[in-house]
Amino acid sequence: MQALQTFNFKELPVRTVEIENEPYFVGKDIAEILGYARADNAIRNHVDSEDKLTHQFSASGQNRNMIIINESGLYSLIFDASKQSKNEKIRETARKFKRWVTSDVLPAIRKHGIYATDNVIEQTLKDPDYIITVLTEYKKEKEQNLVLQQEIGELKPKADYVDEILKSTGTLATTQIAADYGISAQKLNKLLHES
Repeated sequence: MQALQTFNFKELPVRTVEIENEPYFVGKDIAEILGYARADNAIRNHVDSEDKLTHQFSASGQNRNMIIINESGLYSLIFDASKQSKNEKIRETARKFKRWVTSDVLPAIRKHGIYATDNVIEQTLKDPDYIITVLTEYKKEKEQNLVLQQEIGELKPKADYVDEILKSTGTLATTQIAADYGISAQKLNKLLHES
């Protein structure tokens, strides 16, 4: 599970992630910055299906599915906001946002693999240990996400199996369930009684 990197545009978050060396943006963040009334409608109506995907991220200790958009999807939202809006403020915000993304964020990600604010750069120059601390925390987060991904990978087949069992309209014999686990019905009953 890749970690989100957060940038700020006029103090509003722009969360990004790199997938196969391509930057993706959390669609909701972009739509809200551009002044769309409903982020989900904006993404559905203005971003082509090949330019968006649902991706799972860990946020606040929980796994959440978010719609992320690639660079082409980002431009679709920006251009449509600037073309379709009758509101001059929205058109101006779209123009400034496009300039910021294309002049600052994307070139920094492509060149350095990271975008750092002026504050982060200044703090790093004053105290080189600062960037080490930031990157160490980032590494820990990536390791934790990897562990969570592995756990999800291990638990998914079990969850799928439970879902299949629960979908069953009839009854299942203990023998069938035990066979699915490679044990006898007697052993399954014993395990159930011990629990």
